[in-house]
Amino acid sequence: MQKKNEPTDNQINYARSLGIYIPFGITCNELSDLISNVENNDKLATDRHKTFADLYGVQYTKNVGKKSLFKRIQYEIFSNKKENYMATWFIFRVYRSLVRGQEDVSIHSPDNNTIKEVAVTLLENPKFLNSLKRYSDSDLRYFGEFIDSQGGIHYGASKTTNAYNLVSDELKKYPNVQQDIERGWNAPVNNNSYLKRSYREDLSEYNYSTTLPISTIEQPPAPVMSFIQKFENKLEAMNEEAEKKYKERKARSVNKSKVISYILLILFGFFWWT
Repeated sequence: MQKKNEPTDNQINYARSLGIYIPFGITCNELSDLISNVENNDKLATDRHKTFADLYGVQYTKNVGKKSLFKRIQYEIFSNKKENYMATWFIFRVYRSLVRGQEDVSIHSPDNNTIKEVAVTLLENPKFLNSLKRYSDSDLRYFGEFIDSQGGIHYGASKTTNAYNLVSDELKKYPNVQQDIERGWNAPVNNNSYLKRSYREDLSEYNYSTTLPISTIEQPPAPVMSFIQKFENKLEAMNEEAEKKYKERKARSVNKSKVISYILLILFGFFWWT
């Protein structure tokens, strides 16, 4: 007879088929998280990530992945329509986007006073709240578009909404946040995973004088460079082919005009002599 919280035989067999080591005494939920981590290529959530879940009253196991944990936090907050929680979580995620995921910054949790102050200010703005509610199904681990180490393109939450822009503008009023943003942009790229996935972002959006020079940015991974090179070669070939066809059409048009001119000239001469 199966005991409470014990994994089922089907669950155990499936986990083994994925190559997952099953320790003695593991619970059903713990094994479920291990399976989810493998299926979704999810890395284990850190202790800091788990404090976010504690802050919002979200349940988790020791094996929970970061992607899964963030999804649970967001579901708990948005499904229960807790506006203050929605605001602080979203503002913190925008902050993490602005500082390019740097760890050496002044804010490490949605429970920070700066985050809570911005939330109080923005919750009075109907435009912010209406826009914020549309993020209920978005992945707030990142914003915008990025390329992974295998060259795959991924899309995070939108950076063009009222909610994102209002939060960004409000956060930048705080000197400590401005310093954090500058520190994030000046951090070595090879030590910052968030910067590595920001190649496709427009660097010109950053208004500080300490913007990281484009010449110092690390080149994308080889698979990405190969894809870009192939795309550029194909684009160049398409341009050459289009230009060739344009010249051919133009030549045909000129020849046709000449023929028509000759015919008109002959007709004019014929009628003139007669």
